[in-house]
Amino acid sequence: MTNFTIKLRRFLLKLLYPITQRLGKVHAPWSHRAIKSYHYREIRKLIRPGDVFLLQKSGELSNLFIPGFWGHASIYCDKDRVVEAVGIGVVNTDLIDALLSRDAVMVRRPKFATPAEQKKAADWALQQIGAEYDLFFDPGNKAFYCSELIWMAYEKTMGVTPFTLRQTLGLNTVTPEDIANANDKWETIYDSRN
Repeated sequence: MTNFTIKLRRFLLKLLYPITQRLGKVHAPWSHRAIKSYHYREIRKLIRPGDVFLLQKSGELSNLFIPGFWGHASIYCDKDRVVEAVGIGVVNTDLIDALLSRDAVMVRRPKFATPAEQKKAADWALQQIGAEYDLFFDPGNKAFYCSELIWMAYEKTMGVTPFTLRQTLGLNTVTPEDIANANDKWETIYDSRN
């Protein structure tokens, strides 16, 4: 991409950001919350710091712009805290709030990291609370979109990226769906659809 194209794209994204933030949360009237408290109790028994939550909320307009079934990713830290990058930036969310507002959840554990490395990645993600949302999907700018936060957490603590990046509009990105499909690098600890 040319410098002009990148600048134009950034200008348009910044201009449209307030509108897309509101539209992205519009729900279809038939959408519902399928995750129940028994899912939460089962997940809570299985998870450890550094596990990744792939989340889906059906009927959300923002799903049209995110490739694949999984529309959001977050990382579990500890004490029922999840760190995630959302429209307002990187935030600390209570696990029960993160789960019970969704229709599907998959918990993935990295095969490439030890429990100690997972804990380091989770701690790194906790230190990013308050960072801005990466509106431009541009790695390395101290702002994060949801799966970029997970990508950077593991890359910064392990020294190499365990992710296979894909080109999206001329930028290297990782989507929640990429994490779901990388069975050679991630194992499924829990899937609410089963």
